[in-house]
Amino acid sequence: ENWAVGSRKFTAYVNVVDTKAPVIKTTSDYTKTAKAGDVIVLPNFTATDNVTASDKLVVTKYVINTEGKMTILNGSSNAFKTSKAGKYVMYISVSDEFGNTSTESFVVTVE
Repeated sequence: ENWAVGSRKFTAYVNVVDTKAPVIKTTSDYTKTAKAGDVIVLPNFTATDNVTASDKLVVTKYVINTEGKMTILNGSSNAFKTSKAGKYVMYISVSDEFGNTSTESFVVTVE
């Protein structure tokens, strides 16, 4: 921003530093137990940040299966199909433009 005082001109620079992580808020419940072969859906959620606009937040959704293999849920996909009994952990991770990240996890037990 520029200011003029008499014949002098001043310029001020503001450097925004954000150290606060985005906030993930679930807006629905999720399935906590299922049978092998069932399709499981992540809970609905919103993500907000104190500086970064919502449309600029980077959202990653993924599942770790019973064998430790990660499956990324691309785009608007919020569902995955279970293949065998065990614990599956679903994750929602949100990062802002400053690299601050929040992650929420949800455990599903498959019988």
